[in-house]
Amino acid sequence: MAVFFNQGVEFKIGSVSPSITLSDHVSSATLTWKFDSLEITSMGDLAHKYVQGLQSGQLDLEIFNDLAATNVTATLNSVVGATAYCSLKQTTAATSPTNPLYTFNIFVDQVTPIVGAVGEMSAASYSFQLNSVVTKTEA
Repeated sequence: MAVFFNQGVEFKIGSVSPSITLSDHVSSATLTWKFDSLEITSMGDLAHKYVQGLQSGQLDLEIFNDLAATNVTATLNSVVGATAYCSLKQTTAATSPTNPLYTFNIFVDQVTPIVGAVGEMSAASYSFQLNSVVTKTEA
């Protein structure tokens, strides 16, 4: 079994391409995608049969707010209500079969610029719906 210590995920986002790196502000990232199951069972079949339908998915982020220009709050404020282009890799090492690059679009439907209590880090939890298919690149 291959296991690894997960501490170097690379996350990029942008309004035209995934050009702004916010990795140093992300404490957790989860990319999930799936396909609709379309049933094609016909008379005489002894079990249900399915084919792939449309792809859907979600990007979940735990991210520390930062008010500096070209950082978390400014970047998310610039794309709220629109599509943003994103990429994720397990580490910052070169893209390879063991460190694939995942690229996709999300619909940014929310921004939480102010969150937290006295003595706490300002961190927000986001769940963005994918707005495209996920592309996996290995080279």
